[in-house]
Amino acid sequence: MGIVASFIIGSLVTALVFVYSQSTTEDLVVIHITRGDPLMPEEIHPATMGVKTARGLQDEGRDVTVVLNVRGVYIALKNPSGNLVEANDSLKKVLDGGGRVIVCEGCLNKAGYETDDLLDGVEILTTPKFSEILTSRSTVISF
Repeated sequence: MGIVASFIIGSLVTALVFVYSQSTTEDLVVIHITRGDPLMPEEIHPATMGVKTARGLQDEGRDVTVVLNVRGVYIALKNPSGNLVEANDSLKKVLDGGGRVIVCEGCLNKAGYETDDLLDGVEILTTPKFSEILTSRSTVISF
C-alpha cells in the first residue's frame, strides 16, 4: 500500500466519530491509535491509554478492533522498545481475548519494519478490512 493510500485511510479513520449502517451486527468499538514512537516520551502515555481502553471495553463484553497507523505501529512489534512493553502486553491481551488488531502496512514500512516483525495474529489493513469497519455499526475512538 502506498504512502498516499495509507494517509487517506488513516485520515478517514481519524475523521470518523460515529458510523452507522444498515448492518445487524453488534456495535463495534474501533480504537484508532496513531501514537507510540518509542523515541517520543510524550507518545507513550496516549498509546498505552488507547490499548488499555480497548482492554477495558473488551472486559465489558464489547467487540473491539484496534487500528494502528502512523507511529502507533510500534505497539504491535514482537520486540517492542522497553517503554512500550506495557502497551504491547495489553495489545497481546486484546488479541488473546478475541479482539482484532489491524496495522497499516505503509506506516509499518515507513517505520523500518516488515509484517514479520509484528505480533502473531496482527492483521494488515486492506481496503476490504477498512470497508468492513465502515459498514459495521462502529464507534471510533482515536488516541
